[in-house]
Amino acid sequence: MAKLKATVIVRNPKTGAVTALLAGSAVPDWAEGLVGDHLLEQERKAPAKRPAPKSDDK
Repeated sequence: MAKLKATVIVRNPKTGAVTALLAGSAVPDWAEGLVGDHLLEQERKAPAKRPAPKSDDK
């Protein structure tokens, strides 16, 4: 589940209840299509490992 960068208020389409989704919390399944990508934290991937430099020993 994605986490939110900011707090957002959405209406639950099944119940009609207005719900605050707090920054740092996970987006519930029912709200995924209601929250814009600009509000979602990017998943952080481990940095790519660089190959060791080749030595110029001759």
